[in-house]
Amino acid sequence: ITCSGSTCSSKPGSKERAYAYINGEDPKKVIWCDSSFGCKVRDSNATENEKTYYINALNNKTIIKCSKTLCTIEEIISHKENYAYIDSSKKSNNKYSNIITCSGSICSSKPGSMERAYAYISGEDPKKVIWCNSSKGCEVHDNNATENEKTYYINALNNKTIIICSKFQCTIEEIISHKDNYAYIDSSKKNNNKYSNIIACSGSICSSKSGSIERAYAYISGEDPKKVIWCNSSNGCEVHDSNATENEKTYYINALNIKTIIICTKSQCTIEETGAKNNYAYIDSSKNDNNKYSNVITCSGSICFSKFGSMERAYAYISGEDPKKVIWCNSENGCEVHDSNATENEKTYYINALNTKTIIVCSIFQCTIEESGAKSNEYPETKYYMSGVNNVDMIRCEPSNCISFTGEFQNINILYKLKFSI
Repeated sequence: ITCSGSTCSSKPGSKERAYAYINGEDPKKVIWCDSSFGCKVRDSNATENEKTYYINALNNKTIIKCSKTLCTIEEIISHKENYAYIDSSKKSNNKYSNIITCSGSICSSKPGSMERAYAYISGEDPKKVIWCNSSKGCEVHDNNATENEKTYYINALNNKTIIICSKFQCTIEEIISHKDNYAYIDSSKKNNNKYSNIIACSGSICSSKSGSIERAYAYISGEDPKKVIWCNSSNGCEVHDSNATENEKTYYINALNIKTIIICTKSQCTIEETGAKNNYAYIDSSKNDNNKYSNVITCSGSICFSKFGSMERAYAYISGEDPKKVIWCNSENGCEVHDSNATENEKTYYINALNTKTIIVCSIFQCTIEESGAKSNEYPETKYYMSGVNNVDMIRCEPSNCISFTGEFQNINILYKLKFSI
């Protein structure tokens, strides 16, 4: 029996899942109906610490919210269409498996998603989240954000969007097209007090995946694109400053597409296609050993990877960021980008550390790769160059390899060969 205005009437009780009525005799109880037992008055199942929720069978645009002492009606205002409530109408094996959500003109119950990283903003307390798993069913949890660190989940109501939580509020963020290259730390589960997964979005869906712990691999932070996320076995996945400065960019392999490079300035990190830059290199900025970088990033075909920078004398790499500059490495300073030392009238030469059968030839405008085949008539198998690293080392190239040697051993004959082989 229900009453509206001056009229009361009898109607069949709704047997829809999660539908209930507030009991007119005792408003801390509810009436719900099913095909087995018909309509009965029941305890709301609320406790001192936990409220319970039902769809109001008299108006399925509203929610019944019960405390231990009273059940009331809550209107679902527009922004709460992104929120959810635990369906308290049925427990299976002492756990709740369904959630109530509202959209437009109706509220409904559906099984809670148990996908990794999926969560719902709690309609009762929007700084908390609901997540579900096979062990405990659906439960309300603190979002785990702190004063200094936000937390992130995939919105189970729309997996094209992300839930971002501060200590005080959880909100929904749309993943616009350029953010397909970004990532978020998956805050749904900690293993040994560290996060091991990241959330990435591509096209029509966001998903959780294990964070790559490969050397130099990183992700652009979706929350703050001037920062990067990188992962390792010791600390899991964490957001870090990119380490870029006003004068120096930093470089990482894009873990979401290892054919591409992340290039960071102090104000922004972006993705660069490597394409024709397979002969180029970047300083690996993922690890600074004793205040110097020891590795370079190079790309070949379908993959970019980090390798120890060659410290052989006269060896160098063309800078992928600025191809008129070179990278060379030594034990004192690690790997650094340098001017090529070319002038208007004089080119400079280096052994290509990526292929020691070839030479890097630099003008003031560009460094390029050149086959080292000998040109000298007198010495057809050998070609000599002066090293661009300093004025002491020289480079000798034979068909199979190029090597450097100190100029202390040069003689008139070598100078003659040098003159006619360049």
